Amino acid sequence: MGKEVAVNEKILVWAREKAGFAVDDAARHIGVSLEKLNAWESGDKLPTMNQLEKIAKFYCHPVITFFMSFPPVDESSFKDFRTIGSHYTLSPSKYFSALKMRIEILHDTLKEIAESERMEKKDYVGSVNISTPIPDVVDKLNELLAWNNNIRRKFRTPRDLFDALRDSALRIGIFVVIKGDLGSHHSRVSKEEFRGICLADDVVPLIVINPNDYDIAWAFTLAHELAHILLGDRGISNDMTGSSIEREAFCNKVAGEFLVPSDILVKLAQGKNIDREFISGLAEDFRVSRYVISRRLLDVRLISKDSFNRINKELDVEFANYQMTKRANQNSVGPDANVVARFRIGKPVLNLIINASDDGLISYNQASAALGIKPSRFAAVLK
Repeated sequence: MGKEVAVNEKILVWAREKAGFAVDDAARHIGVSLEKLNAWESGDKLPTMNQLEKIAKFYCHPVITFFMSFPPVDESSFKDFRTIGSHYTLSPSKYFSALKMRIEILHDTLKEIAESERMEKKDYVGSVNISTPIPDVVDKLNELLAWNNNIRRKFRTPRDLFDALRDSALRIGIFVVIKGDLGSHHSRVSKEEFRGICLADDVVPLIVINPNDYDIAWAFTLAHELAHILLGDRGISNDMTGSSIEREAFCNKVAGEFLVPSDILVKLAQGKNIDREFISGLAEDFRVSRYVISRRLLDVRLISKDSFNRINKELDVEFANYQMTKRANQNSVGPDANVVARFRIGKPVLNLIINASDDGLISYNQASAALGIKPSRFAAVLK
C-alpha cells in the first residue's frame, strides 16, 4: 500500500464543489467508496499519492494544489461577455475552468518572454470605444491587417480565409491560438461555453479560438475578437450573431461589416429572391457561414426577424445532422498529434516559447506548462 500524503481536506472539498460533483458521484468517478472520500474530505484519513493523482486528474487541477493552505483565487481576469439568448452564461464546467487557467499560464509566459526581449507596445490595443462608428473601426482593421474586401476571392474555403486572417493578425503582433481541450477529446469544451477569448495586452495581445466550433465560423470569431482587442478587452465570447450585451453586439457588427460589407451585400441582393439557395451562394462568395450571411441580411433589413429565426433553426438541424454523419464516417486513426499541435498552437508561439527555454529565459517545465506538451515532443512538434 502506498504512503499517505498530508493533503488539505478543505482543498479536496473545494475542488469537488468547483467541478460541480456531489460526493457520491465524485467517489464513483475516482473509483473509491463514498465512505473513503468522506473520510478524506473530513480529514479523518489521508489518500496515497496514487489516489491523489487520480483525484487531481479528475478535478483537473495540479497535484500541488491539494497541499495549499487555501483554495486558489477563483476569479479569472477574463470578463464574461457570454450569453445564451439574453441571459448570462454562468458556472463553467471543470474543463473550461482548467482551460482558462492554462490560457492565463500561456499568456503569462508570453509576457515574461516579451519583457525579457523588450518587445514594443501595440498602440492599436484599446484604441477605440463602443461609441466609435462601426465603419471607422472596420477601416482601422483593414489598415492594420493590410486587408480589403477583394482579398476574400483569393481563398477557396472559409478555412483558407481564417488562415490568412490569422497570418495577418500575427504580422501586427497578435498571437492566435486554437485551443479547446486539456489535451484529449474527453476534456473538450463546447462552443456553447466559449467560441473565443481575447487578452488585449498592449505588448502580447492573444486570441484563443475554440476548435470545437464549426471551422466555417472561425473567421467570424477571429474578426469578432480582433474588435475586442481594439476595445482593449480581456474576455470570453460565445454568442457570435445575436448578443444583447453591448460590447458583444458592437464586436458582432464590426466583424460582420469587416467580412461582409453592407454596401456590397445590398448590391448583390438587389432584386433577388432571398431564399436558402441564394444565402448559400452568398456564403460561398464571401467565404463565411450561412449563419453570418443570414445575420447580415437581417442587419441591412433585407429579411425579417421571423425569417432570420426560421433560417437559423433550419441551419441548426442541418449542421447537427452533418456533424453526426461526419463523426460516423471518421476514421478511428486521427491526424498526427504533432501536426495538430503545430497548427493549433501556431509556429510563432511554439518558436517563441521553445527558443526562450533553449536560451534559458524560462525553464523547460514552464515552457511545457504553457504549451501543454512535454519537452520531449518539442522538436517533433516544431518540425
